[in-house]
Amino acid sequence: MKIEVWFDYVCPFCYLGKRHLDIALKELNLTGSVDIEFKSYLLNPDIPPYSGKGIAEHLSEKYDLSPEEAMNNLTDVKERARRVELFYDFDNMKLTNTLDAHRLTRYARTLGKDHELAEKIFQLYFEKGGLISDIPSLLKTAEAAGLSRNKASEVLMNPDAYKEEVERDVALGEEHNINSVPYFLINNEHVVPGSESPETFVIMLKKALKEPEKPGLKEAVKDHDR
Repeated sequence: MKIEVWFDYVCPFCYLGKRHLDIALKELNLTGSVDIEFKSYLLNPDIPPYSGKGIAEHLSEKYDLSPEEAMNNLTDVKERARRVELFYDFDNMKLTNTLDAHRLTRYARTLGKDHELAEKIFQLYFEKGGLISDIPSLLKTAEAAGLSRNKASEVLMNPDAYKEEVERDVALGEEHNINSVPYFLINNEHVVPGSESPETFVIMLKKALKEPEKPGLKEAVKDHDR
């Protein structure tokens, strides 16, 4: 089975959706036996490395929300995350450009370490208040995920390394009319948009297990999160 996941590291629903998928895979005894490919999606491709703005301020400006509405939305997401043992620290999150993090993830894919790296970058951003565009922070995270610091440094210090792969992911997402993330594509057939519940993932995974892989996007469950 193959699962392709379009995501961005600064999307709180993406980390939540990943955790829900992990829970479903564990329940079905599929952990480690499914090919999960993380595909890049850039929510804020033109944002600088770090503007100094808080996440609530950014959401208020981007979606024309009042500060109170933005904070209420964050509080709801924080509670949903807490239920699956994710502890979002919105007060200290540093909204930033994610291109380098995605390039590093595409490199990690070549070593079979992208799942480990993605988990640790998500954790750095959402739970530790880390700046995930900061090269030293990414290198430390890469080491913690089992990557060579020197090799990871070579990738990050070359702005063209794996950039084409990221751009290809983005283009493929546009081709599939993906306009919100997370977006899960199972065996090229079953689509789970948004951070659906673990139970929904279990249903879709069971369905996929019974069917051969097919081309195209034919089936979707409801409710995009973003």
